[in-house]
Amino acid sequence: MITATKIMLPGELRDAEPLFAALGGGDVLRFVGGCVRNSVLGEPIGDIDLATKLTPPEVVKKLKAAGIKSVPTGIEHGTITAVLNGVGYEITTLRRDVETDGRRATVAYTQLWEEDAARRDFTMNTLLADLSGNIFDPLRVGLKHLKAGKVLFVGVPQERIAEDYLRVLRFFRFHATYGKGQPDRKALIACGDAAEKISSLSRERITQELLKIVQGKNPAETLVLMQGYGLLADILQPKLKKETLQKLFKKQEDIDLVALAARLAIISTPKKLKEKLRLPLRTLSLVGEIQDAVKLLKKLSKQQILLSLYTYGRAVTLQALMIKGAAAKYLTLAQEEEIPVFTMKGRDLIRGGMEPGPAVGKKLRRIELAWIKSGFKPL
Repeated sequence: MITATKIMLPGELRDAEPLFAALGGGDVLRFVGGCVRNSVLGEPIGDIDLATKLTPPEVVKKLKAAGIKSVPTGIEHGTITAVLNGVGYEITTLRRDVETDGRRATVAYTQLWEEDAARRDFTMNTLLADLSGNIFDPLRVGLKHLKAGKVLFVGVPQERIAEDYLRVLRFFRFHATYGKGQPDRKALIACGDAAEKISSLSRERITQELLKIVQGKNPAETLVLMQGYGLLADILQPKLKKETLQKLFKKQEDIDLVALAARLAIISTPKKLKEKLRLPLRTLSLVGEIQDAVKLLKKLSKQQILLSLYTYGRAVTLQALMIKGAAAKYLTLAQEEEIPVFTMKGRDLIRGGMEPGPAVGKKLRRIELAWIKSGFKPL
């Protein structure tokens, strides 16, 4: 199962050496999934996952004997988190699926790396590595597909998706991040067929995956492709235009002002986002403000930009201008112009002879509106 490939492991993985020493070396413990995939590609790694032939009780016992802390973070799925120098390493016993309902699976332990690989989502995620950097390819296609940029489900796409419907969204994210050329046709059809099943997932899981797509690589092309296959129809705006999305994302990157709220504002509405996702209230508020600012800036002028700056602030105004595809001169104006400040207070009117009470607030508001209408001329 060892391929001809051997790589230099990044330091984060080499730091796991005490785990291999404690659990018995590369015959029973191997890195797996994303950390191996990204190490082969020379890209930054995130979470560090390992697979082992040992059962969870055996893992806990051996870690304890080596003085390494363990936490039963996913014991029902065979996962133990080892904590080494403040870093968490998820160690999961090799498994095979016994039964699944599209959201969770009943599993049984196995001693075979191939059986564990057969239950994973994409072939590029089945790769394993030992501490020496030897790459193991249990299905004998994972490394080839990874290097070719082919995001392919393990086995029959419909079967893999039926095990966990979140894999539909993961397919599009992985293609946007690692794919080259056109997406796999069979996978696209299977994802489209399962579009309605996405609603059975928790809002938290959908939110997490969608945000990774929106903030990841090639989000415009991915979102339009997803829409074409009927995915997230209850969230995405109808008829998303790739060109419009691409212009916004490029401008955000050009001026180093990438804002999640603006990307959400162009693909959905606060109402849909609140109903279907799990987002902070401040993010939802910003989405609404950006959409309102876009409407306010229907006609671009210095006066309207000043009004938007005064009403919504600089960040929201800039995002709204980028959504509108405003020329550079308007973006510069929004970046450099001082935000108007209404300096009059209620106490000023009282000092001028008004009696304290509700009438003061109403008079102050009328003065403010007149000041805004005047183009923010000094009071």
